Formats: sequence, structure tokens, C-alpha cells
Amino acid sequence: MASSPFKYINKLQDKRVLVFGGSSGIGLAVAEAALEHGAVVGLVSSNAEKLAEVAEQLKTTYGSHINDGQLSTFSIDLTLPREQLEPELKQAFAQFAPNSAKIHHVVFTAGNVPSMPGLDQVTADDFKDLLVVRTVAPTIIASVLKSEKYMESSTASSITLTGAVNASRPLPGMPVQGPAIGAAIEGLCRGLAATLAPIRVNTVLAGTFDTALTARLSAEVKQKLAQRTMLKKIGKVEDIAEAYIYFMKDESATGVSLVSDNGFMVSPGM
Repeated sequence: MASSPFKYINKLQDKRVLVFGGSSGIGLAVAEAALEHGAVVGLVSSNAEKLAEVAEQLKTTYGSHINDGQLSTFSIDLTLPREQLEPELKQAFAQFAPNSAKIHHVVFTAGNVPSMPGLDQVTADDFKDLLVVRTVAPTIIASVLKSEKYMESSTASSITLTGAVNASRPLPGMPVQGPAIGAAIEGLCRGLAATLAPIRVNTVLAGTFDTALTARLSAEVKQKLAQRTMLKKIGKVEDIAEAYIYFMKDESATGVSLVSDNGFMVSPGM
């Protein structure tokens, strides 16, 4: 059989893509997109029961389009201290890429939902709760991956983080921790890109999307959030998933951010 002449749609064929936060929301959408591109996908979450449900859901959805061994799951608590987290990561990486195989792409969409008190009540612990999962965990992951034992040191390898547009355009009266952590993630991206090169590191800056988090909001609040965007809508996760796929494919992109926010950054209203 002649080899395929396609240069673009097969870029992720058989590549190993590990998605942290892959059991729901944006992470799950990225996992679906990667599977549709023919990638070998690993889902990581702290909720083992949810992971099992999602894996069965994906197998039912895609049926024969998913080959044996093309989808795997790993339950890891990213809030663990480094001395406990690192061995769990190494075990998961070794299982996901056995023998001489390598992990090609890592996507990080994980995030806890701690309390977000206002300016007059915020404490150091409120920042720590956000920092541990969103900045400390991906730093440790990158440190473990740095060894070529798990990821090839090449421009074909990538790590994609997840930030938020509120770091650049915070809303008045909203808690300050979100914008502060968002800015920290963008800085971490650039620092890791410089440290891990030629492995590429980028960030997707998300606006408001239809996830489990927004599902908790009232219809009135969601309507207000939609009206603050240029497109007057809350986004679909299958749209922003394309941003992560792009960063996996473009071997010239590193240390940069891509915005997907339904036009919130350019909307004149607040």
C-alpha cells in the first residue's frame, strides 16, 4: 500500500498524548480530538471512578475507531507533595510509554475549585490552593519529563498549559487570585519553554466555556458572562480543543499564548 501523501491531518497519528484533567470539560474535549486524529491517548485525573466512566463513554462513542491500547487512564492526586507525586508520575509515564516508546505531547487542563473570597478576606492559603495544582504540579511534571526516558528532546514534543484571559482583562469586583494565578501560568510557560527547549511549551488562554464549572452557575450569571463577549455566547469545549491540537502540530510555536474567549478581550462592554 502506498504511503499517504497527506502532510497535515496525519501529524498526530500514533503520537502519545497525555491529558491531565482529561476526565471532563476542556481536557476531555482535547482527548476526543486527539483520538479522532489517531493519537494514543492517556487520561489523568484524581477521580478514578470518573476516569472509568469517561473511558467507557469514549469507547462507546468511537467504537471500532479506537484500537486496543489506544486509550488508557491514570488516577493521580496532583496536590500531593513532590516526594509522593514524583514516583506516581514516573509510574504513569512508564506505563503510558513502555519500553522504548516516548510521550509526544502533554496537555495540562487540571484545576481544583477552591473558595475565592473577595479582596477584604483573601489569605495566603487561598493563593496556595490555586498555585499547587495550576503551577506547582505542571512544574513537577515538566521536571520529570525532562529526562529523555519519557519524552524525546525534540521540537516534535510539546507541553501545553491552560491559563485564562482574566489575567489580562480582570473584571472589577471579582477575586484577585484568578488573574494573579493566570499571570503566573503565562510566566511559567515562558520559563519552561526556555528551560526545556527544544521541547515546546505553550499556553491556551481560555475565556468562559461550557464546562462542569459553568454548569453550576445560574442562568442569569451565564447570560451576563455571555453578554460580556463580542460573540455574545459561552463557548463550546470542542472549539477551544482545537487550540491545543494546533500547539501539538506547530513545531515552530513555543513560549507563546493563544486566546480562545469568544471575543471577551476585544469586547467594549464590561
